[in-house]
Amino acid sequence: MLVKKYFLLLKQLTLLWVLTLTVSGCSGDELTPGVRASVTVGGENNQVIEQMRDRGIPLEIRYSGGREVAVYNAENMAEVLSITRTVRFGDTLDPNYIESLILRDQEQKEQFEAAFQTHRIKYFVSNDFNRIEIHWSQLDGPKVDEIRQYLYI
Repeated sequence: MLVKKYFLLLKQLTLLWVLTLTVSGCSGDELTPGVRASVTVGGENNQVIEQMRDRGIPLEIRYSGGREVAVYNAENMAEVLSITRTVRFGDTLDPNYIESLILRDQEQKEQFEAAFQTHRIKYFVSNDFNRIEIHWSQLDGPKVDEIRQYLYI
């Protein structure tokens, strides 16, 4: 009788283990191999992360440099940047609000300038505090999001 209960319990535990592996392995929210980007966890970024999950954008929460970040595939960067803009500023784009990006070097500056010129995006570059920044109107933000994603990948 005791052996029978043992095997029944073992069978139930095995079934539970297989079910757990199946559910966790088939979530569809796994990161695929490739280039990654991240959003820092906390503050209004929590809303960004929640919307990423709502839209089915795969992400993983990790620790990097002593802080918690949501890591996602860079192929979703344009959508994540759009979500971030909407969380911070709402649905209306403001032509008078200037967005910017710090560039790592002269080569990246030239890549962005070429892409901005191709897409007829007005911009200006600043070199303050030993860093290169490119600036554009928020009105062009969605186009710039696509450019950033393309150049990042």
